[in-house]
Amino acid sequence: MAKNLLPMLMAMVLLSPLAIDIYLPSLPTMAIEYGVSAGEVQSTLVLFLFAMGVGQILIGPLADRFGRRPVALGGIALYVLSALLAVVAMEFEWLQIARVLQGLAACSTSIVVFSAVRDCYAPAESTRIYSYLNGAICVIPALAPTLGGVMAMQFGWRSTFGLMAVYG
Repeated sequence: MAKNLLPMLMAMVLLSPLAIDIYLPSLPTMAIEYGVSAGEVQSTLVLFLFAMGVGQILIGPLADRFGRRPVALGGIALYVLSALLAVVAMEFEWLQIARVLQGLAACSTSIVVFSAVRDCYAPAESTRIYSYLNGAICVIPALAPTLGGVMAMQFGWRSTFGLMAVYG
């Protein structure tokens, strides 16, 4: 298999945990800025996770029918656009919509990554690849909140969504 496939898969699988964890330190500031309760601003996380869950039912068959690459590229494009929507969202409802779209986008890349491993690697080798991917997924929850907190302090909470767009 191509040597550059694993780094590409790792980069794509990180979209989801990055979108979950990097903005968590900003939730109180976001609540104040939008004039909503802490519970309401936490709904952005719930909506993201809900979209990821429902997205598996919708996106899996799309990846089987249209191929992994178009679904991955569409997911990455939607991830970037939804992060940019979150950056410019002046009303809380638009932020919620951005998070639903971002959840669907992150789901797309996660589905494609794990399907691609099954498609491209032999069973013995896929076990090793899965361990690398899961290791990468586990690192982000440890690092992203710290990075997000520093970014929010220096540049405001919207910068975390800007970073997500740039990463995508």
